[in-house]
Amino acid sequence: MNSKNNTEFLIILPHWSTGGGAGFYIQNLIENLESYITVKVSGNYAKDYSQEPIQSNFLNKLGSLSLPVYEGIRPTATLVHFFLSLVRMLSLFVFNHKDLHAIPTAFVFTSSIQAMSVPIAKWFYPSSKIVIAVQEQIDLSRLFGKLILRFLRQSDVVLAITEDWATHARKFGIRTLLVRNQYDGSYAASENNQTPAIESDLLYVGGGAKIKGFDNFESILPELLTRPGLRIICLGHYSKNTLSTLEKIRTIVNSGAELIVIGNVPDIRPYLRGTKLLFLPIGSPHFCRPAIEAGFFSKTFVIPNYDGLDEFSVDNFNCKKYDKFDTKQSLKLIDCMLNSPQNLDQLGQGNLQVALNYQRSDNTSMHQLMKLLIADIN
Repeated sequence: MNSKNNTEFLIILPHWSTGGGAGFYIQNLIENLESYITVKVSGNYAKDYSQEPIQSNFLNKLGSLSLPVYEGIRPTATLVHFFLSLVRMLSLFVFNHKDLHAIPTAFVFTSSIQAMSVPIAKWFYPSSKIVIAVQEQIDLSRLFGKLILRFLRQSDVVLAITEDWATHARKFGIRTLLVRNQYDGSYAASENNQTPAIESDLLYVGGGAKIKGFDNFESILPELLTRPGLRIICLGHYSKNTLSTLEKIRTIVNSGAELIVIGNVPDIRPYLRGTKLLFLPIGSPHFCRPAIEAGFFSKTFVIPNYDGLDEFSVDNFNCKKYDKFDTKQSLKLIDCMLNSPQNLDQLGQGNLQVALNYQRSDNTSMHQLMKLLIADIN
């Protein structure tokens, strides 16, 4: 049992709403921190995580400084965000940062896209520790990566969600702790079949996001829809344009296959339990929470062979990988997998082992983090 320090508090500024991999990670981070210290939430997404968020114009601006440089983002988009954030940064000096009645022990930022906030927080609150979680795959040796590196080095500690990226960051002298995604051990068992499985042959969960693989999914969808009787379910957020794209493909092909676009759902479990195969055609390397969640249901997945994914995806053990430069190759894998129940079962059992390893993750890193923030913690 952890001994909670009631005399100090920290402020966490989420970069995103609840739901999805990022939202789940933020929720778990808050819950773990709350066992050690009082946690207050502020920023534009604070109301999604707290019933009593801190209302502060300054903190809203601070948490919204955005510089996305993760793999897959266009350089032009990074530049636009950079200049917009520069404007917001200047406006921070207009707001009264003393609207906080007490100085927090630490500020916690939840994504590398908030890296520009680190030096600003240090400037206004020099006595507070600065923590930033990196949930994205960033190459710190590239142009924009070097800029992020300068900001990360001004933090007191960086949290990494994968060992691969933690090792990469340490090579650049960044003080890094590995704080993995966590999963409830009863994730699959808790339903006890109360919610019927929603069956499909292939499940795609990336919505219309390029980084999640929509472009790759779109490129092979016409061919997939020529498979008679194939049932494909699509989850995630879709814009009007991406919905229109899917509808055009469905109309043109007009085959015996079934394409069902559902969108965002509050609970992905019925879909994971009911599918035969999960398709993750991601457009750039990043941690994929659904891959682990599928493992709790002994389901496997197909994914590109990007570097940096071996922590949760091992070819021919818990998944199948295809050449990242040849999305068409995924068609052959999908056909092969769906025609081989034995292969699906074998890889699904391998993915269950991977999922259980994540379930057993301990809180050692969280305790180390709190020792950095609170001097008197045991």
